[in-house]
Amino acid sequence: QLHTKLMQELSHHLYVQSTQEIVALRRQGSGRDNTLLNSPFQRATELRSSARTPKARRALLDVLSPFPNTLSSRLGLNPATNPSCVEETLGNLQEDLDATDPEANSEHFMAILIECLALLNKVPDAVEAIKVEMQTELLSIISRTTQQILDMSALPQQPQPAAHHDPAQTQPLARPVLLLELLQTVFEQFRCVAAAHAVALRSFSFVADKYHIDVRLYEMPDVWSKVQAV
Repeated sequence: QLHTKLMQELSHHLYVQSTQEIVALRRQGSGRDNTLLNSPFQRATELRSSARTPKARRALLDVLSPFPNTLSSRLGLNPATNPSCVEETLGNLQEDLDATDPEANSEHFMAILIECLALLNKVPDAVEAIKVEMQTELLSIISRTTQQILDMSALPQQPQPAAHHDPAQTQPLARPVLLLELLQTVFEQFRCVAAAHAVALRSFSFVADKYHIDVRLYEMPDVWSKVQAV
């Protein structure tokens, strides 16, 4: 039961907790746009109008960047560029029993979960389960995001001032706009998931060395391969 619960919580942080902020930002128009209608369309128009500029190419490349300003960098911990910081943190891993929300720091919480799995001698089982379930979990993200975007598109739009009234904005969102919103949101979520996996892998590697566990870990190219397949 402990093993099952630990795996459920680890999976939740890899695929749900790591992507919650993306969905929340989309609901708010990414903090820059006031409506779902403006958000994807405006960004796409900006990219098309300046597609030949280095800035535009950088924006497109950022969509596929393995380590964006997401889970790791938001918390000041980039597993790709700061391994010594990670190892020092894992070596002094302590659980704050008085914390109001122990799961607020996903990286710290996942490290504790993986340490617990090591104490139960379940690291090989956990790694295998993650590899087997990865594609299913990524597909679930697409399903959830699709439904969320459809739900948001069905919400009534904010009324516009009479002087700037645009009849087009009173109509349901066009399907191409929804598809663009889906793709952008899924891309951003998958980047967050990849960053979460990078953090989890470093914890798995640390406990494997610490407890002399013979296990073959998956690697980041395996994660990106599953993302590409999905």
